[in-house]
Amino acid sequence: MEHGVKYLSNCLKWLMCFLIIFIYVACNAKDTNKIEFITSSYGIVQYPVFKNIEGSEQVNDLIIEKVKSILDSNEEFDGSIQYSVLECNSEIISIEFYGDIIYLPTKRPLRIYSCMSIDVKNKKQIKLSDIKEINDDFINNYIESLCLKYKEIHPNTESNPFGENSSYNMEYFKYYLNKADQLVYNNQLDRYLDSHIKSCIHENNIILSMELPQALGFHIEVRISLDDIK
Repeated sequence: MEHGVKYLSNCLKWLMCFLIIFIYVACNAKDTNKIEFITSSYGIVQYPVFKNIEGSEQVNDLIIEKVKSILDSNEEFDGSIQYSVLECNSEIISIEFYGDIIYLPTKRPLRIYSCMSIDVKNKKQIKLSDIKEINDDFINNYIESLCLKYKEIHPNTESNPFGENSSYNMEYFKYYLNKADQLVYNNQLDRYLDSHIKSCIHENNIILSMELPQALGFHIEVRISLDDIK
């Protein structure tokens, strides 16, 4: 009887060892379909470099072009601009860049945000105009979303910069939304700068980010469901 108990105990120990090894291997097994990337930097802007996707050089060129536009828009600064990969699959890569920095000439703090989505198959940046025609319905939807978001961020503020009689009107948004995600050439600086409004795709939503004056918080982001704008 005692021998049988010892035998059963040993079997259970071996079974537990086997289960532990199996779980460890399963959790650490390499997914050959997973898109891999490493972190690099340009100045103090960090960005991902993708490795095991077809045409990775073209994808990475799009990213570095974006990164240079962010740095050139804020060239005299100290701090760190980091990134997050929001979406990463065989069709879309979406990245956001963010950081609190100091503009050195005036010691003024800045809060940076930018984002982009890449069409992996066609190796091109996805622009807002590729997803949706910028018509009055879409602009009104965006303005309404901005009003709600601003109120959420500033619940104790009665005025809303995106309300009626605002300088942020239909013509303003028609102009900048049509130019969303397009690098802007600056004649005085002789280089391309980041766009005023940026967009990227994340979890069946489109994130729209708009630059604001410091008094209004530097930038504001809203999410609009892709189902609502198709």
